[in-house]
This record gives sequence, structure tokens and C-alpha cells, in this order.
Amino acid sequence: MLNEFLKTKSFLIFLHDPHGRINLYEVGSKWWSSNNIQKIVCTTNSQGVHVSITADLHIRLEDHLLSWELFCFNVGEIVHSSSGFQHKAIDVVQKCSGHLLAVVLMARALKKAFDVSIWEHASYILSLPHRAQIKDRVLCNAVAFILGRLVSGLADECVKYCAFYMERKGMNKVDLVMNWMRHALINTFDEGEKIVEDLVSAFLLESFQNGNFVLMRDEIREVLVNPQFLFKGGKGLTKAPKDEAWEEAFEIHLMWNNKFSMLPKSPKCPQLCTLFLQNNPFLRVIPLSFFQHIPMLQVLDLSHTKIRSLPHSLYQLAQLQKLFLRGYKLFMELPLEVGKLHNLKVLDLEGTEIISLPVDVGS
Repeated sequence: MLNEFLKTKSFLIFLHDPHGRINLYEVGSKWWSSNNIQKIVCTTNSQGVHVSITADLHIRLEDHLLSWELFCFNVGEIVHSSSGFQHKAIDVVQKCSGHLLAVVLMARALKKAFDVSIWEHASYILSLPHRAQIKDRVLCNAVAFILGRLVSGLADECVKYCAFYMERKGMNKVDLVMNWMRHALINTFDEGEKIVEDLVSAFLLESFQNGNFVLMRDEIREVLVNPQFLFKGGKGLTKAPKDEAWEEAFEIHLMWNNKFSMLPKSPKCPQLCTLFLQNNPFLRVIPLSFFQHIPMLQVLDLSHTKIRSLPHSLYQLAQLQKLFLRGYKLFMELPLEVGKLHNLKVLDLEGTEIISLPVDVGS
């Protein structure tokens, strides 16, 4: 019945995220009629799926101008203020790999970022790989960058409250602010309204019904509720998170203007593969045994801190592939033990006084 019905009709069918190999010529082969306009469009967020689909035309969003136009619309005039910003913007859009939600999130986060180094950091965060089992690397990186850019530390807790407790259909804005107050996340209603405004502006929340209601997209919620990621960048923390906060994490963000000067003595992090500690101007000491129980660490960024020496436990990181020590003004030379990091592929020393490396580095 269906075959006969469709054969006499013009139609447009959308298939989203199909599993397995599909030959679109064979799908509905009994429907086709040259007398009608009949199309099947297959869409996917997964890289590589298009390879297993036989189709007349493949359109990859990362090669499409839509991403650039969407970015420019959301980021505003700053992208046209200088060629420097424009080049950085192109790099950010390319790193989003056609992920339109990530494009919007990054554009909103960079709208008032007049420091070129922030744009460089955005590109760096977007390009990071993930060992954790999460299907959307680009979106996860974008959310991590945004949480580090939120001005208010309270906003971080409020947005996570939304991820865990807000119904998918959304919530009245007044009720949401009152809930934040009841849970002691904020002190005043005006403070809550400002946070809602900031989260909507960042596109972490979306408003509807004349701005009286807000909701969170499922894709963003999925990233925020994932216990494998600890986002505490740019929060002005006076103390580093306690040991137990590190245990389940695959990735920890503690970068950008926190105020702690010490780290836990020896956190147990059996799964941790990425640790960002850069741009913390008060961080001066890493405990000697800090890295002793972090066997899977692959990416470590200690750039632009006041650390004077690297602990010996760092040289036991057999899986370490990328080590960033940018802006280490107090370092004149690297210890010979760095040569023990046999899997090290990237050693970034930009902005340091180091002019030579131990013989074993790179061998």
C-alpha cells in the first residue's frame, strides 16, 4: 500500500543518523517515478558516516559557508575589526568542523573577547582529542571553553543545576531563579536574573514564550552531566578541588585566573588523560608526588604559571604526549629527566628562556 501511494506522489524524506551501510538508490526502489519530484536526504553529526552511504551528492558542513556566516552573525563586529581577528575567527570556525551548535557557542563566547590570546586559546581547546567515551568531541570542547569564560563563578553552578534538574520541556524563568535561591546558589533575585541573561546570551540556555521560559538543549545537557569532565577554569578558586573530585575525571580544566597556589599532594586519577593548569598566576608549587597516581595522562599544560621546578613524579608519565610550558620565565633549562618521556610528541616552550634541550628529548 505504501509503495503504491508514494509512487504517485512527490515527496521529501529525511533520514537522520542512519546505522550501518545504506544505498539510497535501493531505499524505496519501488517508489520512484519520473513523473514526480522525489528526494531522500540523509543527515548525520557523525564524521565518516557519509563514506558508507551511496548518494548522488555529499555536502559537508565544514566546507560550507553557512558555518562562517553563522559565526559572523553571532560574534558581531569584532570579527571585522582587524585582519588579525578575522584570521583567528577563520581558524576557530574550521576547528568547529561544521558543528553548527559549536559554531554559535564559540561565536557568543568570543563576542567581546578583544585579546587575541583568548582566540588562540579557543582554537587550541577546540582541537583537543578526547579519550573519554563521548560522541561529540567538538561540542564538549566548546562547552569547556565557554564555562571558563563565564564571568560569574555562580553561573557555573547555576548552569549545572539546569543540566541536572531542569525538565527537558523547559522552565519558567522566575521559578528557576527561585530554585537557585532555595539551593543557596545565589543570594538575590536580581543576581539570578542577570545569570539567566548571561546564560541565554552564551546560548547555554534558550528563551521562549517572550523570554518568560528557558530550556537547555539535550546536546549541551549531555556534556554537562558527564562526570568524566571537571570544568573549573576561570572561577577564581582559592583552593584546588579536593582529591575525590579528581577520581572519575578523564579531563580537568583548572586554567585561567584561579587563585590557588597549591595542588593536592597525590590525587588518585586512574583515568585522567588531560589536565589544564595554564594561566594561574598564583600557582607556584606542584607537590613532589602529584603525578604518581595519574598513569594515563597524555596532555599537560602548565603555561604561564609561577612554577619554579617540575616534580620528579612528572617524569614517570609514560603516556604523556603533549607538554606545554609556555611563558616559563623562571626556567633557564630543562632537567635531563625530561628525556625519559619517550612518548612525548609536543614540547611547547614558547616565551621561555630555554635555548637548548637535553640530548634524549626527541630521540
